Amino acid sequence: MHVRGRPPVARITRLIEAGIIKLVIDRVFPLTATGEAMHYVEKGTLGKVVIRIP
Repeated sequence: MHVRGRPPVARITRLIEAGIIKLVIDRVFPLTATGEAMHYVEKGTLGKVVIRIP
């Protein structure tokens, strides 16, 4: 079962792996800069923001 209007994660994963959906990473922040990353996201971004965990 899944939320109406949202495809299951497995289907989305297949689309990403097939190159049909492309993920856009805007910035990568270290774990120690999580606060800065949150402020960056609040400003509005088009791509994804990643927090790197060592």
